[in-house]
Amino acid sequence: MEDVDDVLSYLKLDPDHHEKIAALIPKETWYEQLIRYGLYIGAVFQLVCILAVILLPSSEKEKEVEDDDKSRASSPTSQSGRTKQKKKTKKKLA
Repeated sequence: MEDVDDVLSYLKLDPDHHEKIAALIPKETWYEQLIRYGLYIGAVFQLVCILAVILLPSSEKEKEVEDDDKSRASSPTSQSGRTKQKKKTKKKLA
């Protein structure tokens, strides 16, 4: 047991070693604190935005627009109109 104590004797620190280590770390300046708190505020804002996108329901207008787009895509007139537009653009390119 004494051999272990002799080997680990270099690990025994002074009673005030925490104060000595703390003295080596410089104090934060006001702009470092400003940056740190600004980053925290930015992170919270991003989390709020992400949660809002996930949790808030879409408005009624957006649902109507989505329904209109789906009904147009399935109708034959809109598909024939698209082919005509494609042919016109091909003629313009040629």
